[in-house]
Amino acid sequence: MTSSVFIPAFAGYEQRVRESFARQGAMRLIGARMADVCKVVVYLTDIRHRGPVYRVLGERMRGVFPVFTGVVVVALARPEWLVEVDVTAVIQREAG
Repeated sequence: MTSSVFIPAFAGYEQRVRESFARQGAMRLIGARMADVCKVVVYLTDIRHRGPVYRVLGERMRGVFPVFTGVVVVALARPEWLVEVDVTAVIQREAG
């Protein structure tokens, strides 16, 4: 499942990541929990903001150890987007 979260253009990198994790509606909608996250890809438009972004991710994903990939890009789909966090979760269902 894919979901987009709009964060105001005036927000900085760190605030944008905090807001996106505060709005985990897409994960809740499909019944996923943070513990189900197995892969995270972070797209940054400026490598200088890697530290603050990864710090927020570390806070929000404490105790969860997915595969992480960081990619620096020239731009994202919209000019006001500074960071994109793509999360993949696998939900374990009990057989029955």
